[in-house]
Amino acid sequence: LESSNERRHASYPGDAPNAIRLLRGFYSTFPSRRRPPARATGSTMVHTSSESRKVRRIVFVVEAHAIMGLNYGTLLRTYLNPAVNVLAASSKARTEVKSEPVSDSGSNCDVQFVLLLIKSNPVRKPFVSLVENTNDSSEFLDALEKISFCGGGAEIHCHVAEGLALALDVFDELGREDSDSDGLEKYCVLVAHSSPYDLPACQSESYAGLVTGELACLLGERSVKLSVISPRKNPYLREVFDKACVSDVTILPSRDFAKLPAHLVLLHGFELPEDKTVAAPASTPALAPPPPPPPPP
Repeated sequence: LESSNERRHASYPGDAPNAIRLLRGFYSTFPSRRRPPARATGSTMVHTSSESRKVRRIVFVVEAHAIMGLNYGTLLRTYLNPAVNVLAASSKARTEVKSEPVSDSGSNCDVQFVLLLIKSNPVRKPFVSLVENTNDSSEFLDALEKISFCGGGAEIHCHVAEGLALALDVFDELGREDSDSDGLEKYCVLVAHSSPYDLPACQSESYAGLVTGELACLLGERSVKLSVISPRKNPYLREVFDKACVSDVTILPSRDFAKLPAHLVLLHGFELPEDKTVAAPASTPALAPPPPPPPPP
């Protein structure tokens, strides 16, 4: 049998079924998610009944072209790390007295993170890699920090359709385990710099032939909340977000949560905490006026 580490870092081998088999094998290694009854710890009462327990499935789709690496550090600190912490937080349905902290094991929110990387496609290499599949937010944050950005050359497009198609495959596969779960929440976070290719997905048997906009619409129809984070104001990525949210009029028109003027941050289903330490870059100081001309002789 493959080790869990080998499955975790396995590449998308060119067709979705093989990638999903890797996901299924790694997913089956997790301990049983049997829901325990309410538990009291000191002065803290935690309700973990099936009525209050939330199930969250979160897929991050990240463009791994070299051009993305120029701004990724800022995106990671400002948006991605806080987003993971917010999504991994336990449900507000829990009841607790704050005189004593509650351990992660007492959380009534069952969270699953999956990381997909969109890469350039040299000869005989895959478009998308399944890099991480974990229910530990610390492991997932570590995987986000270790992404290697390379390739892409002078391309201004990336294979967003392939990434969204595999994300849908992942949700389909995880749905086999979650079919009887109440309070299921599904999130997809697209992190990209480049515009999508105007080409259909071809490596997913289930979603081959669908272009980016159609895949975004499918995410919305299947109650997957798509968010978009980009280091630049890319109108094509905004269009992808709008198509995924067209059925949810409560978030239209798109609200940009960017903390720096150049960024595009469109969130669906959650918000980032306020961070007053992030400020826009200082403007260039105005030049002093030129000295007056000398008097005529």
